[in-house]
Amino acid sequence: MFDVMQQAPMLKRIGSFASWLAALFVGIFFVSALTWNMAMAGSGVGTGVFSYWFRASFNLWPASDSADDLLVGSVTVEGDAGRRFTLWGHNSPRYHQVAIHWHLVLTQRTIEGQAVADLAEMQLHLDHKIQSLSIENLCTLFGVTGQPDNEIIADLYAFLESARDGALPPPSHHGHSFPDPLPGRMQHFASGPSIRPPELAWVVSWCGIGALALFKRTSKSASSSVPREA
Repeated sequence: MFDVMQQAPMLKRIGSFASWLAALFVGIFFVSALTWNMAMAGSGVGTGVFSYWFRASFNLWPASDSADDLLVGSVTVEGDAGRRFTLWGHNSPRYHQVAIHWHLVLTQRTIEGQAVADLAEMQLHLDHKIQSLSIENLCTLFGVTGQPDNEIIADLYAFLESARDGALPPPSHHGHSFPDPLPGRMQHFASGPSIRPPELAWVVSWCGIGALALFKRTSKSASSSVPREA
């Protein structure tokens, strides 16, 4: 009988904690259900551990008929970044390496190939050769001559710099479009376990309520255990 009386307070505390924990997860469920449209899949919104991937396809067209060598085709840039903790998501990471694929039709020939761009070192790796990543070398790589097309390649170079600096448009379920002079389309995704701002606010608030209740209960127990003077 004495053991049962000793265990009763402990069982009561366990039951209270279980109820508090259940209310925490139920609250997260309802908050998620009410705010599901605030963050589409792949946008990387919230606090969590995300991995990133993007694929950008650009359409190349001559800026004018006076170009020395008319250029028509497509260039695709693709990169990924490993898992990382993000306190407040929905932003682009710094990409250290990307793959570049191209299929170009010039006036008298077709050029296609692929290369790896080391953005951290600003180098191009092609056929076991390494050269600096620059507008001039990109023009040579694509067989481009004439200033109008050089300006298009300059925009492509600026895109690579943005990937290096973490300045790409943020991950989005719907993707992003790019205007002239370098029209294209980019898919940018983030995936991984996360908790969104409304859910995080609920967790912090409910933990605060739990901590306050525990503090009051501890203070009450301490005051009741103090012996009264005769």
